[in-house]
Amino acid sequence: MAVALPKYLIVYFRVSSATQAREESVERQIENFERVKDQFQDHVLIEREPGVPYFVDNPFNLESIAVGTAIHEVVQHILRLPPGSVTLWISEMDRLTRANSDEVRGLLTDLLRFKKVTIYTKFGIETSSDLLMAIQSAICADDKRKGTRKCHEGKLTRIKTEGRPPTGFTPGGLEFNKRTKKWSLVEYEINIRKIALGLAIGKVMDVMPEAIAHIARLNPRGVSDAEISTVLNTHGYSMLPYYERVGRPNLQKKNPTGRFTEGMVANLLRDDNYRGQIKYFLRSPEQVNNPAFKDMSREDKTLFTIDVPRVFSDEEWLAYRAVRISRQEKAKNNAKHEYLVRGPAHCALCNNKLTARPRFMKGKWYLYYICQRRVKVDGSRCSAGRYHDAQEFDNTIWEILRGPILDDAYLEAICVCLRVLSEFYGESI
Repeated sequence: MAVALPKYLIVYFRVSSATQAREESVERQIENFERVKDQFQDHVLIEREPGVPYFVDNPFNLESIAVGTAIHEVVQHILRLPPGSVTLWISEMDRLTRANSDEVRGLLTDLLRFKKVTIYTKFGIETSSDLLMAIQSAICADDKRKGTRKCHEGKLTRIKTEGRPPTGFTPGGLEFNKRTKKWSLVEYEINIRKIALGLAIGKVMDVMPEAIAHIARLNPRGVSDAEISTVLNTHGYSMLPYYERVGRPNLQKKNPTGRFTEGMVANLLRDDNYRGQIKYFLRSPEQVNNPAFKDMSREDKTLFTIDVPRVFSDEEWLAYRAVRISRQEKAKNNAKHEYLVRGPAHCALCNNKLTARPRFMKGKWYLYYICQRRVKVDGSRCSAGRYHDAQEFDNTIWEILRGPILDDAYLEAICVCLRVLSEFYGESI
């Protein structure tokens, strides 16, 4: 025989922070309840006050059951009503268990169990065991957050006092000895990088075998990554020693011969780690596991530098970077479109450059400008979501420029300059 449900219904909503309040979390909780409220038609809804059917704490992190809060009023109603007569609806168990006080968790647990309160969430009826498991999960989450921040403090301390890499991983060719607290070069891996850089900029390096040095002499403007990978593979260089040194059997499985590809060559010197310093951008301990700092950009983090043995001179590195930049190609989908202000125009919110975004829809190209950080870059995403019509944007710029260009005085001044130049050079311009 089915057991009749309690006759009184209390509906409670809560968000912990102003950020959640801005994200309309309470509205979503209300929507969840509105979808299932018909099943509580035989209950008497206890209102917070006439015309206000729900109990809402917004924002409130449940540090205490303080007078004036919605949770305090909920507790008072449960205390005055007969045991087993109350159904409490919350969107999820976390609204009760994610309190900032173990005392509050304990009081709520004892009250709900003693008064035999039936707890409903968007997932259905929750048992006492579910409540206890949710509390245990909340405590573990708090402990995990504290533990993570403690570990992060340790990383920052080791960076400052020992010069130790925070992640445990070191760039290829560099090794940190935890016992001696010193950095050293891995000769074989560094030689590969010297050869790659030398071939890229057309410079003979002291570690090059004569056959490779001859290739560098024949190509003073450098060779491509694909050609560098061929040279390294032909002369017996391999990634296998690196895989074994850092303990990466998964990479060794994917590349059992250790051969270089064009992409691997590009990644050898992707980061500026070989001029005597390595840079790390890290959060502070209080920013770790904090939703308010989830999308921090690299510029907003704290910069830490670690001194390491120098491999390349500034001249060699800058020459290499110049070669890399000169070989960059425009994206193929943008190569056939003209954009007037791609590069000079900047986003009004984050001051990053606007980039071009062509879209092909219904047999026609539509050209737009959009902030470069619209897509997440270095952990940060710009909130400027608007796409600017490129044709309209460019026309606006041209209208601004046309005025002074077509002004009679401006054109006359240009003609005077041309006549002066003509007389100076003795030519007809």
